Amino acid sequence: MKIIQRAACLLLALFLTLSAFAQSAATADLRGKVKDPNGAVITSATVTIRNDARNFERTVQTNESGDYVLLSVPPGHYTLTVAAKGFAKSVAKNVVLTVGQAAEYPITMQLATAESEVTVTAEPLLIETAKTSSSTTIGEQRIENLPINGRNYVNFSLTNSQVQRDIAPSIGAAPTSGLNFGGQRARSNAVNVDGMDAVDNSVNGIRSTVSQEAVQEFQILTNGYEAEYGRASGGVVNIITKSGGNTFHGSAFGYLRDRAIQAPNPFSNVSDPAFTRVQSGIAFGGKLKKDRTFYFFSFETTRRQETGFSTIGQQNFRLVPLANSATFGLPAGSLVTPAQAQFLSSAPISPFTVAYAQLAAGGSAVALQGRPGTLGPLGAFPTTGAPLPNSFHNLLSQIGNYPVSEATDIYSLRLDHKITENNSLMFRFGLSPSDVTGIQVNAQNQNFGQNAFSRTSTQNYHDGSAGVQYTSVLGGNRINEFHYQFSRRGLLYNFSRGTGGGDVAVNIPGFAFFGREPFSFVNREEIRHQWSDNFSWNKGKHSIKFGMDVNHLPITADFTVNFGGIYNFGELTGSQVSPAFSSFPSFSAVQAYGLGLPQVFIQGVGNPHDSFTLNTTGFFVQDSWQILHNLTLNYGLRYDYEFSPEIPAVNQLSQAAQDGLGITQGIPRDNNNVAPRVGLAWDPWGNGKTVIRGSYGIFYDHPLLALAFDSDVADGSQAPQFILFGGSPCNPAAPPSPANALNLNATNGFQGLLDKGNCLSPGLATGLNYLSAQQRFNPAPNAPSLFTNQAYLSAGVPLISQPFGFPTGKNFQYGYAEQTGFSIEHDLGHEFALGAAYNYTGGHHLNRPINANPTNTKALIENWERANAWAVANAQPLFSNPLSINTCNVGPSGAFVPPALLSFFRKSGVNPSLTTVFAPCMGLANLLANQYALGVGVPVPFSDMVANFSNGSSVYHGMTLNLRKRMKNHYEFLASYTWSHAIDDSTDLQSLLSPQDDSHPEQERSNSTFDQRHRFVFSGVYQSGNAGNGFWGQFFSNWTVAPIIELSSGRPYNILTGADQNFNFSTSTDRPSAVAAGTTTNACGFPVVASKASPTGFFQIPCFVDSNPLDGTFLGSLNGNMGRNAGTRPGTVFTDLRMARTFNFTERMKLEGMVDMFNLINRFNVADVNPLYTQAGQPTAAYDPRQFQFGLRLMW
Repeated sequence: MKIIQRAACLLLALFLTLSAFAQSAATADLRGKVKDPNGAVITSATVTIRNDARNFERTVQTNESGDYVLLSVPPGHYTLTVAAKGFAKSVAKNVVLTVGQAAEYPITMQLATAESEVTVTAEPLLIETAKTSSSTTIGEQRIENLPINGRNYVNFSLTNSQVQRDIAPSIGAAPTSGLNFGGQRARSNAVNVDGMDAVDNSVNGIRSTVSQEAVQEFQILTNGYEAEYGRASGGVVNIITKSGGNTFHGSAFGYLRDRAIQAPNPFSNVSDPAFTRVQSGIAFGGKLKKDRTFYFFSFETTRRQETGFSTIGQQNFRLVPLANSATFGLPAGSLVTPAQAQFLSSAPISPFTVAYAQLAAGGSAVALQGRPGTLGPLGAFPTTGAPLPNSFHNLLSQIGNYPVSEATDIYSLRLDHKITENNSLMFRFGLSPSDVTGIQVNAQNQNFGQNAFSRTSTQNYHDGSAGVQYTSVLGGNRINEFHYQFSRRGLLYNFSRGTGGGDVAVNIPGFAFFGREPFSFVNREEIRHQWSDNFSWNKGKHSIKFGMDVNHLPITADFTVNFGGIYNFGELTGSQVSPAFSSFPSFSAVQAYGLGLPQVFIQGVGNPHDSFTLNTTGFFVQDSWQILHNLTLNYGLRYDYEFSPEIPAVNQLSQAAQDGLGITQGIPRDNNNVAPRVGLAWDPWGNGKTVIRGSYGIFYDHPLLALAFDSDVADGSQAPQFILFGGSPCNPAAPPSPANALNLNATNGFQGLLDKGNCLSPGLATGLNYLSAQQRFNPAPNAPSLFTNQAYLSAGVPLISQPFGFPTGKNFQYGYAEQTGFSIEHDLGHEFALGAAYNYTGGHHLNRPINANPTNTKALIENWERANAWAVANAQPLFSNPLSINTCNVGPSGAFVPPALLSFFRKSGVNPSLTTVFAPCMGLANLLANQYALGVGVPVPFSDMVANFSNGSSVYHGMTLNLRKRMKNHYEFLASYTWSHAIDDSTDLQSLLSPQDDSHPEQERSNSTFDQRHRFVFSGVYQSGNAGNGFWGQFFSNWTVAPIIELSSGRPYNILTGADQNFNFSTSTDRPSAVAAGTTTNACGFPVVASKASPTGFFQIPCFVDSNPLDGTFLGSLNGNMGRNAGTRPGTVFTDLRMARTFNFTERMKLEGMVDMFNLINRFNVADVNPLYTQAGQPTAAYDPRQFQFGLRLMW
């Protein structure tokens, strides 16, 4: 680090001895050499660039080498004029400059003759020989003519094969930018509108910007960009809005889609699902004062009434009729699993098989048809006879399509004012109100297509911004640009407005997800004040730019994470239901739901409110040094520092525990974010036809502020999360006992028993604010609860598992990426260019969720083995699993204790809430704590603390071929192919993406979720223009044909068991093992399952019983041997096409009719697959089927 700091100081000293420049995020540069007919350079020639529509003009003179440089020119169409004594004036018309371009336009002057002016029609060189970054510009031609589904113009970025769709699990409350660059996360991108930040810092997504009709062009930077771009380790998107001019111009447009002209979604359960979408608007611009003040206004509205699709109920929940149901006293048509049906078809009749069959069929019946308040078997849980609580919903009621609606408006206004010839102002205002329903997410590791209507969510936001840019030209070679922006984003993310949308959530992996979306509601406000100033100066062979950027962001939010409660159901072995069923087939997760036997329950309670401020600063300096006429060195340095919120714990007990576990609240500050960047561009023949580029740089990311919010609110104290394990139902008629507090489990919570009789100690259910009719604790914010602020300790309430939270690692560092790029690009002539590139991105210090207080599973199981050795020696019943021990002693294999007393052998050691209940066991507990090195020296009032650490990493290698043609002779296109390989060990921030084994997170390294080996995209625009007179000439005139064809290979997905068998108390991280053919059912009762997704053809859930389960030494493995992301989704083929015809009414008035065809060949493009090991790879969701969109645009 000292070397980097010294290098930084040296570079800074060098820069400050030079003069300054480089292209701005919102402008272009134009340079060239002026020569006479013999090739000699012309000095002191006057070079002027002018846009008549906006009365923009800038003039420079050529230097001693005959070079001219025009800095920070707004993108647009210009006339370039060159005048020199003794030569005819040279005029180049329609010179097009695009955002971020380092354009070159060499001029050869003609000797003065009778003709005083020579008109030149050539365009700037096709190849940018001084540029070292990898970039693509989406110009006005492509924006106006290519088909884009939903008019989200940022998705035009996907016409570059290096850019990929983000498929990280969707968190409705925290959307990403939707784009992956270089294998990096979609939260790692920067988005600028007219040089001002458009990132939603709370989640690092994109704020609402402007209508597509108001976008002039935008640039995407994928690798090796300059030091002026900060706070991004992925890519950069620069958006430029349209400005007005002296001539009044504009357009009014409308697009319509209707179900009558669409193909049905393959997962629709009706033949004619609702589907109507209207997008319309108006945009116009002109002058308020000729040559001085201009305006451009745009408005766009989107109204949707569409259908969402669900695959809940596929294959009848994998249940089949029991053929011999009458044998077991069951009605005809009783449903069981295929394995149960096969077993029961030949099983001997006994009290055990009858009880087993009745529970299997009863669980199926209640799961599918159970109804609260119903008399008889369908109104009660088969395991206890307890009546179904009011919030219970049967699975048949979750089947079917659901409504999706949207009402979004986007307003924008831009004003440009020319103060003097050298000073100008630009103001931009934007406002966007939006309301969307039926949002489908998969933040609980569910796949798209398995959400019921009740699990969808709604979003309502008001996004507004106002920005100003002041540009000063200090002589022809010095430019200063100042920006200020104020923006406010107020957002309410809430649960579904449909039936059951506010009820407790139920997760049945592989089958159904319904009830309140766990990450709702969120009500937040983010305000941004941004100031930036950039100064550019060109002198001699150096073009240097330096500047700074300051942001002030006050944040206020309420986030009721998991306040609605979540029950997770998974497959249960026969022995988990009853020891008598130990050799019988497993109960499916669907049957477990009907039996009322969840694996875990999670809920948050307390105060969800938080507010804090983030202040950021960034400084950069960069130089473009033309070492030789054909060799350019671009180098720079950037430094960013964030005054991130660092938040103390709510009390001394929590603070000491956090220190002991190495965790904290807020985001620790990182002060060494020095980012050097260097690039070299070489034109080997010096003719502007070929360029060879190389670049290297360090690019620092910035963490989303949701990390600070989650770690502060969900800290285990203020708004603690708590977990209840599955367990045996209580007997409310049992006599009172202090040990009854241990009945606080998920089963009793789900069956509504916690407040019944003596299930819990007197007053405990009330103190915890349990609501039996809702199957959860009071979800209202700030509802009183003994769970908050460790009140359960002072009240003497024993908790088997203490609250948990989502803190931040104390040693957290900001993530960064090392980017390296090598490329060659050649002008083939006739406006064709061919490029080949290699890009490398290495991500470091990526944030990832890891449990800072994980269970020592080896110790947990060895404790169980010692307990059972004691039980055998003393003729006592065996303990069925490692969590079921409720006593302590010393047996032949050693000492054992109730695992809850040692917090299930977590790093934190003794659970302080259980020391009284298990006082006789404390001596043995301390003995075992020493044996397994448990304890951190202070009492810890937490269980799991799933913290975001910064030890993640990624590697990306990409090879790209691009063939492009600039618009000429009626057509232009880009054919882009990328082969890439992305490897990482983490995907995003949410706790459900934590490792299978938190003690060995390095084992998560695998193909990235973003890995896509092959991607090819062809996009182009053909315009027939005037095809001649006569009928056929008129018929074929003014047509536009614009296709986008994309072929992509499939991307990885994680294969899961949907059950917690490795005792990390999460059902979302366990993976199966691939086993050989002929493997038998294991000691836990888990069968072998055939699967095409397994490399051996078979899967099995690992078992905690090893070869000698009584010796007190565990030699087995609880973790599946399948690596992360071992499955691969099918590839996709998208074929989109626009056909349009323009009708000229007058010279200025035109009408364009359009037909957009999306997925023209109506390919079944799989959007998601089932991750459950028993159904791995089965499609559950599809991208849009073939859709037609009709549009009209009136232009003047």
